Amino acid sequence: MPLTDLGLDSLVAVRIKSGVEHDLGLTVPASVLLQGASVNVFEEWAAGELGLADAPAPAQAASNAEAGYVMPRDAAERLAVRIFEDVLEIDRVGATADFFADLGGTDAQADRLVATLVNELGTEATRGELLATPTAEHVAEFIRAADEEAARQTVRPLKATGTRRPIFIAHPAGGTTACYRQLVELLGDDQPVYGLERFEDAPPVEERAARYVRHLLEAQPEGAFRLGGWSFGGVLAYETARQLRAAGREVEFVALFDAGLPLAVDDESDTLARRFSAFADYINETYGLDVALTYEELSGLTEEAQFALVMERAAPLVDHIPPAALTHQLTSHQDTRSLEAYRPEPYDGRVILYYAPEETPWAVRDARYVLDGTNGFGGLCSDLEKVTIPDVHHLNLLDPPGVRTLAAHLEDRLAGRAPAPGTAAGSAPPEAAGAAARVRPTPAR
Repeated sequence: MPLTDLGLDSLVAVRIKSGVEHDLGLTVPASVLLQGASVNVFEEWAAGELGLADAPAPAQAASNAEAGYVMPRDAAERLAVRIFEDVLEIDRVGATADFFADLGGTDAQADRLVATLVNELGTEATRGELLATPTAEHVAEFIRAADEEAARQTVRPLKATGTRRPIFIAHPAGGTTACYRQLVELLGDDQPVYGLERFEDAPPVEERAARYVRHLLEAQPEGAFRLGGWSFGGVLAYETARQLRAAGREVEFVALFDAGLPLAVDDESDTLARRFSAFADYINETYGLDVALTYEELSGLTEEAQFALVMERAAPLVDHIPPAALTHQLTSHQDTRSLEAYRPEPYDGRVILYYAPEETPWAVRDARYVLDGTNGFGGLCSDLEKVTIPDVHHLNLLDPPGVRTLAAHLEDRLAGRAPAPGTAAGSAPPEAAGAAARVRPTPAR
């Protein structure tokens, strides 16, 4: 099945590209993924690049196939398989293996499986629902449905168990808080985590934060708040913290996962015209289209007229990108424009900036995102700690290996431990040594 039919978009393509480049040392053109490649087609391409195109299949793979083993194929199946393995105390559970007939599960273990999954997802389910077909493949269907339903909540439990004070993490531009799953799994078992999901009407940042404040005051009537977010989500967390403090509530810290404040521009229309024309060039190159949309046509138009022209000229994309991916493009644009209209004010509370130092492989570049070493927060925050995550860029910060370094430092903060002097995190890899630094405020731009 083509990956684009499964909802792959440019952001996901870059994350896959980064993972393959990290693990296999290949340089992966994003077009290989975005032009309709399936997993098999991508495997053939990678094998050719590695000089393995004619190599025989490994013996282990053949024995797995003979034994009927089916490896988990997405995040939902990986979660289901992990729970099967934990409950049964065995390794290498196949996605289609029968819990009872193939794996030897008992009724008591089935009850433990249901309880574990309910706690993991923060939802309700019966044994009859989950194990109507007693395979990880079937359980994964329930996990996917629960994930879609959970994303409709404003305050979504990502990990509802634990006795520590929770942390609330806001969604990135155009997406849900499901992007934090790997980070959440790396935090302590006793650490509750909740996601702040997107508002469909995409109001200004200040209004979003005001809505979050109302929900947070209800969710946590007393005690200090911990907030965080990646990219646009970090800006939402920052403004929410400001408004919580203004309402008289304590905020312990705000964790910014490479969040950034865009620079102001002299001419919004001109900047958007350049962005939209560059977007047309990108889709032509990626999908082999011939969309005619020039800077000269866009320059001088209102934003509404520019966007209408983009939608009209980019209509051929509907034959190449699935509806979910097109929706993501639209919601990302809406959130980005909310970010660019935001006018942040100073904040004197504690802020931790997890900084990705490598150049980001943006498909469309924009001068307003050429940021300084504090991503624009240095002149606003009087108590800013900068933690550099080595060898990562903005888009792969939440993927291995960077997410492990980030999680180790954040876990220390959540547990009330201070990292050892001169290190990014008490349990971070050696290459992270010296990554944490206090940042002296500089004059605001």
